[in-house]
Amino acid sequence: MVDALSSAANGLLNAQRRATDLAVEILKTTSDQSSFQEETEAATAEQDANAQNDSPDTRQEQGRPLAQQIVDLKGAEAQFKASAAAFTRVAESQDQLLGRLFDDES
Repeated sequence: MVDALSSAANGLLNAQRRATDLAVEILKTTSDQSSFQEETEAATAEQDANAQNDSPDTRQEQGRPLAQQIVDLKGAEAQFKASAAAFTRVAESQDQLLGRLFDDES
């Protein structure tokens, strides 16, 4: 019983950490995409030159697409729900066992 509760609790904690990390990554991605900074002509020209030199594979390595980050976040949410359900089932089983034990003693 204790191992099952420990496993469910660890699953909850891991899913929560993963969801938090993914949420931070999504926030950074969206804030980078929406930041409006005044650029000089030199900076704009430099960015254009760098964009021409970057291959699609290089740009992909710099950050995962937002859609993939959201899918991963939904996966972490599902993992959290599954761990919560397991935790609840183990706790209910423990309550039933304790109830039977006290019923038998009465």
